[in-house]
Amino acid sequence: MTRRSSGGMEGLDDEHTPRIVPPAAEFGYDWGVSGGFVTVPSLRRLLARRRERSGDRPDPLAAFLGPLEIRVLESLWRRGEETSVRELVEDFPGSAYTTLMTTLDRLFKKGLLDRGQRERAFLYSARYRRADLERELAKGEIARLLGFAPDRRAARPILSTFVEAVGEKDAVLLDELERLVRARRRRTPSGDGDAR
Repeated sequence: MTRRSSGGMEGLDDEHTPRIVPPAAEFGYDWGVSGGFVTVPSLRRLLARRRERSGDRPDPLAAFLGPLEIRVLESLWRRGEETSVRELVEDFPGSAYTTLMTTLDRLFKKGLLDRGQRERAFLYSARYRRADLERELAKGEIARLLGFAPDRRAARPILSTFVEAVGEKDAVLLDELERLVRARRRRTPSGDGDAR
């Protein structure tokens, strides 16, 4: 059950969830796949092998934003000034003006871009530097998780799972987490905070 659409293929992945799969050429590969498209499971395997070969680390923004949104933000960060869609098109050969316009508008509505106007053209600039954006997105995700806990006792499994995940990733990170908690406690008098 696949249907071709502009910029990708809608199909079913191994969890039977519809996904859009971009043409292989967009990733700079000639995978020899019929029609230039790949299935989601094979794309996952190919990208995992690519990361293993190149030593690429996953982009922290990829959990929150799509590949084109990330590329647009990177272009705006490189430029460092207000940029119109027409100027941005130069960084995206082969991409339609309207695609970039829609992506910029979506990033603006997500609160990630500032937008001004010069004559009839909108001008966009990144609201956050990359490191600040990564921090804000992570903070929002953690706050969302903690929002499921009606009180401190209910938050304990969330916190213990986080600590366990940090420890499994890297023991030095666990030490860093402990240092950050101590520093935060020195800045915040005990008893402050939401007691819920």
